[in-house]
Amino acid sequence: MPQNLRILAVAAPENETGSIDDGRIYSRDPASLYNAMRYAAWQAANNPGSAWTESNLVGDRKTRRDKFLLMSSLDDMPEFERKLAEEKPNILFLGAMTLCLPGAVACAKKAREVLGDDVLIVLGGYHINETMFQIETGLIQIGGVEPGRQVIHHTGSPLRLMDNGKISAVQIMDKSFPIFDLVISGHAEHIIAEIGEVAARALKETGSTRNVQPYLPQVNLDIPGDWIIGYVQDGMKTIISNGKAIDYNKMPSPASMFGVGSYFGVFQNNPDVPTPTAHTYSDTGGGCVYTCDFCSEGYKPKGSLIDASNSPTRLYRQLREAEAVINVDHPGAAATAFVEDSIFLGGSRKFIEDFCSLMEKEPRSSIRFGCQFTVNQALEFGKSGLLKRLHEAGLDYVFMGIETLNPDEIEGGMHKDRKRGYSIWADGVEGALIELKKAEIKSGAAVLFGLGEPHSSRVALLDKIDEWRRISLHTLRPISINWAVLHPLRDVNTDIQYDYLQWGTSKDSPLMPLSHAFGEFSERYFMPKAGTPKLDEVRQIVERVQAMNAVDDRGTHSGRAGATTTRARG
Repeated sequence: MPQNLRILAVAAPENETGSIDDGRIYSRDPASLYNAMRYAAWQAANNPGSAWTESNLVGDRKTRRDKFLLMSSLDDMPEFERKLAEEKPNILFLGAMTLCLPGAVACAKKAREVLGDDVLIVLGGYHINETMFQIETGLIQIGGVEPGRQVIHHTGSPLRLMDNGKISAVQIMDKSFPIFDLVISGHAEHIIAEIGEVAARALKETGSTRNVQPYLPQVNLDIPGDWIIGYVQDGMKTIISNGKAIDYNKMPSPASMFGVGSYFGVFQNNPDVPTPTAHTYSDTGGGCVYTCDFCSEGYKPKGSLIDASNSPTRLYRQLREAEAVINVDHPGAAATAFVEDSIFLGGSRKFIEDFCSLMEKEPRSSIRFGCQFTVNQALEFGKSGLLKRLHEAGLDYVFMGIETLNPDEIEGGMHKDRKRGYSIWADGVEGALIELKKAEIKSGAAVLFGLGEPHSSRVALLDKIDEWRRISLHTLRPISINWAVLHPLRDVNTDIQYDYLQWGTSKDSPLMPLSHAFGEFSERYFMPKAGTPKLDEVRQIVERVQAMNAVDDRGTHSGRAGATTTRARG
């Protein structure tokens, strides 16, 4: 059967040069891209009437995984060019976080130079969600714009940047090509699969997947998801879905479609037994239930949680599917997973109890997993006995954000619950660590700087973390550091309106080598109160944290997206 659709999906690089620091925590799987493409992969495997059954996603999990690439910097461009030559894609899907926009432009330009008119280039990812969206009641107010079915374009919207010429077209011979043919925002699993169908139709009838625009008005607006399709044709054009909810209870898990390629060292209890680690989700969407102004996870541009009441069952299913996949694809390995919810099951006691009941059913699951809690949740769930129950159900590791010892120093405020049973924030953190230790659950910490705090406070925080580790209060491994970045939805009510077309840190900057030690870092897009990161202060932080992690460096977990998030980029 001819492979009419040939795709390549790439997580765009966030830096001009360099590689990820060995001490930094990260994932080898472009998990967000796996999520976005999982329905298309399911179509390829299960729907005989779909154009995806004649695509290069047909095959086993490894075959599908080979059509994906996670890039760290432009140093990975030779591998990207090799993939272009190998796959000869006629659809290139690019995923971009905020700091990855220059990398996405560079990758699209290279693909145009290599493939010209023979590739449809589609851009999506979290940066698009933050820069091209609808206004909805209660979410955000921008310059008096009324809520409703109106697409808002932030200054950093790639569609706007193409329309106003800041992202220029590519000239090849006597033809002009847009950098991106389509830009997609929102929960887009179903519409991505539909774009494949439309592109296959265009290919059959016109000879090129790029000729999709005449077919776009025919797209069914009831295709599930709160998606927006944008393109430039005599100005910006957008197609807005009717917002029909995706039934995530029927959505395939990323592990079942693409397998597992990451190994998180925090689960490595026996050096002779490998521990493949799956990314798993409860698929509640929306982001973190808290709204801390400094965190890109804390704002929900697409609304509230999705079908939260069924989240325990969805997560249970994903964990069991991940376990089954690892047992088949990695014989003899220990099955592990990290739950990529911003906060585990939204921090809901009821949902967590329901999840534990499912995990306690026979036959008992042997998969061990990690998740994210706030300090207060770890403290309260420990005192109530819920942590111990979670540990018996497989919870082996908790990742917490320890942003500060003094929340009042944080720009915009910290909206996590700080009122329970203690007056000093450090006492709450210490109490949480005690409860985790009682429950025999290991822990790691995400530490966020650049929030407007004085450097003395950063040193004091690292001193305190070191003290907790040295007295063996708990493991706290690894210590993951981030420097707060001003994301698009953090600047809507300020005079600062970045287009994000410049690299966050210049390749010639003395800060560039140090930046690779951070999950996220930028010398250009900093929080206003914090000011530009200072070289000596950043160097002191990096050296201190590297020394602490070197004592027992077991961390290989993803942490590329913000203060307490562990989202793999894409």
